[in-house]
Amino acid sequence: MVSVGCALRTCPLTGGDPVGDKSWKRHERVIADKIGGQRRGPDVRGERGGKNDIIHDLWSPECKLLSRPSFSDILNACKQAEANAEPLQMPVAFVKKKNASYSDTIVAMRLDAWLEWFVSKGEEDEDSVSDGSDRGSTGA
Repeated sequence: MVSVGCALRTCPLTGGDPVGDKSWKRHERVIADKIGGQRRGPDVRGERGGKNDIIHDLWSPECKLLSRPSFSDILNACKQAEANAEPLQMPVAFVKKKNASYSDTIVAMRLDAWLEWFVSKGEEDEDSVSDGSDRGSTGA
């Protein structure tokens, strides 16, 4: 029997994925390729307790591949991206449902993080923002 030696290298017999590659590792690799980064791999412990999933200059990506992603899963991924972000990295979460198309991957940020990145401090006024709780009122 001839050993193909696919482990740790791209394997033509498995469609390009390394033998024994976990689906969540492949998800990180695909997202890294799409955003021009590099999958971090097993180096995940940082000074503040963690590192983002993908090495990238501009973003702090957190990748999740879940069977049934919920709001709390997406929120936790966003918070993890924020916690692992370096000072000039934008925290983003890439949440994909298993067996769904990559084009349906959700790219998410929490509102506070989004405002910090895209709205100048002078424009941000929490008192003037409605959360929609008064939509049913008629004003009378």
